[in-house]
This record gives sequence, C-alpha cells and structure tokens, in this order.
Amino acid sequence: MKKELLKEERLFSAEEVRQLLNDLTDQSDLKLYTPAEVQEIFGFKSIDSAYRLMNHPSFPLMKVGKNMRVTKENLKEFIKKNSEEDIKLLY
Repeated sequence: MKKELLKEERLFSAEEVRQLLNDLTDQSDLKLYTPAEVQEIFGFKSIDSAYRLMNHPSFPLMKVGKNMRVTKENLKEFIKKNSEEDIKLLY
C-alpha cells in the first residue's frame, strides 16, 4: 500500500522564506513546534497539511512519546535546505 503524502503544493517566494526564518529567529532557541504551530508558520489551511509535511521523509521530525515535534533549529535548517531557489514544499 503506497502512502499518499502529496496532495497539495505551495510555492514560497524568497521573501516568504526570509520572513519565515526571521520569525523563527525571534523566538526561543529551545522551542519545540507542534503540528498546529507548523500549520501556522507555513500558513497551511488545514492541520492535515502540517501532518503530511511533518511525516514527509525529508522533514526533521522528532517524536516525544506519541507527539510529533520539530525543534526550531531543525525547522530553520529544513527551510534553508529547501530554499536554494523559491522554496517548494509538498505537503
């Protein structure tokens, strides 16, 4: 059974990427983001999109018990790694 991860696609401009990184820089270094916070950061319309992104093999997911989290630093690196041109995140 093949798991369908890609249902929607969103293009992020270089300016949007810079803004995401700036917003993350202003917050605590020890922050662990929840799927709801990832949804808000990326402007996804549904929480399901955040879960799909966080379950993508290239996403730096951290499990805390049964909870999905991503550190601020790992999220910043993920954004940088995927933003050499205009960022294209499939979620």
